[in-house]
Amino acid sequence: MKRFKERVKTIKAILLCIEERPAQYTPLLRAVLRDSTPWVTQSTIHWLLTESYVERPGRGTYRITERGRRLLQAIAA
Repeated sequence: MKRFKERVKTIKAILLCIEERPAQYTPLLRAVLRDSTPWVTQSTIHWLLTESYVERPGRGTYRITERGRRLLQAIAA
C-alpha cells in the first residue's frame, strides 16, 4: 500500500507540473524528484504516456491531456 500511495503522489506531482503549460523533460524531472526517485519518475511518465494521460507534442516536451486533467481532479478530491 505504501508503494501505491507513493506512485499516486508522483502521478499527482507530474500532472500538477504540466497542468498550466507544457514542460520540458529535465525541468519536469527536477520538480518531481523532490518527492520521488528517478526510476519511479521515469516509469510514471512512461505509464502516463502509454495510458494517454500525457502527450508529447515535441521532442522532450510533455503536455497534459483532457483525460489527464480528469485523473488529476480525481486524485486531488
